[in-house]
Order: sequence, then C-alpha cells, then structure tokens
Amino acid sequence: MTQEIIDKATELWQDDNEKKAIELLEAIDLDNNAKANTLIGQMYIGAKRGNSNIKKDVKKGIQFLQKGLALGDAEAGMELADLYSLGEGVKENYKKAEKYWIASWELGEERAGFELANYYYDEFNEKISVAINIYEQLIARNEFVGNCNSKLSKIYEKGIGGITPDPDKSLMYLEEGAKDSHIHCCMNLGLKYYRGDGVKKDIVKAIELVEKVKDNELFKQDVEVLLNKMIKEEKI
Repeated sequence: MTQEIIDKATELWQDDNEKKAIELLEAIDLDNNAKANTLIGQMYIGAKRGNSNIKKDVKKGIQFLQKGLALGDAEAGMELADLYSLGEGVKENYKKAEKYWIASWELGEERAGFELANYYYDEFNEKISVAINIYEQLIARNEFVGNCNSKLSKIYEKGIGGITPDPDKSLMYLEEGAKDSHIHCCMNLGLKYYRGDGVKKDIVKAIELVEKVKDNELFKQDVEVLLNKMIKEEKI
C-alpha cells in the first residue's frame, strides 16, 4: 500500500500537482519512510512558478531531504550534494557537498562516489588516494568505466596529489579506457602510438584507435583534425 501511494504521488508530481502529491505522502508514516521524505523535499526544491501548485521552499525541502538521508535514502544525499555543489537556492559550499556525497556513496549511490572522486581529483588532491579507491570500485561495478580509467591514467602519468608517477600503470588504465571507447583514452593512446611515446610506434594502430571515436558528437571536429594529421603523417 505504501509503495502504491509513493507511485501515485510521483505521477501527480510529474503532472505538476505537487500539492495533492504531498497530501498523499503526508498520510504515510514520515518518521519511518525515507523515500516519502525525499520526494517531498524534491518537490519543494524543484517547484517552478507558473507550473507547480506549491511555492518553492528550499529550506523546507532541505529538511525533508536530510530526513530522507537519515532514514537511509541515498538519492536524498545526492540531491543535497547537488544543491550545495551547484549553489542552487543555497550558497555554494563544497564542504557540505562533500559530506553528502560521502553519505550517499556509503549508501550505494555510484554517481555520488564518482562526483566525490572527481572533487578530490580536481580540487582536493590531498585525498587523491581516496579518489583512486573510488574510481577502482566504480570500475569493478562497471560504472563510469571509461571516465574512471581516464582519470586514473592521468593520476599515474602526472603524479597528481603526490602519487608516484607510474608510466606502466598509466598506460594500463589508458588501454582499458580505450577498450571502453572513451574519447580521451582513445585519442591519448592513439597519440602515444603515433609518436612512439612509451609504446612501439604504430601509425596504423594509432589511426584505428582514433577512428573508434570519430562519431563522438562533442569532440567530432577535434577527432577529424587529429585523424587527418595522422593519415597525412604530419607532425603532431
């Protein structure tokens, strides 16, 4: 019965009838239902003037999300982390975002782990060893595989965060990312084979690697330029 109410409330929310959805959810025992609290929190935070029939209330939404998280809902933690990392309706605060990423990751939310590891990679290198551990766990779970391999390759190539540079390990992650057709892994590994950088020079293999990602819409122009130079055997 409880799940039916949650499903119905979700439908009402999608139809911009948050008021009725919240009334339904409030009939549930909110002290013991994580998902109901999370949904109410999402509704108050996401309410849009002209569409929603409730007033946006970020403060109230945060209270419900915090309760949902305390009751064990990983999605609530991810929502809170997004709020503070993006500064949507609240002052941007990465320390708070970090706290919620950690909580959500510990509850099993893979995206929270990925965002946390990226935060350590980009902004807080003192915890790069934690980022490495998370990236490796995500690869083992078959989540964000290409991106994780790309980041790990760069960590060991550049010695980010005081990690001892390890060209062999960097190359290993780059190759694994290329198997997953990750755009940067394919292009960077292709360049290594083209130049003979840490591997035996092989222009044919270099071209094959870059051709794997020629249909990537975001980097299509960059790939075309690189491919043309490789085919013409120009200096890169």
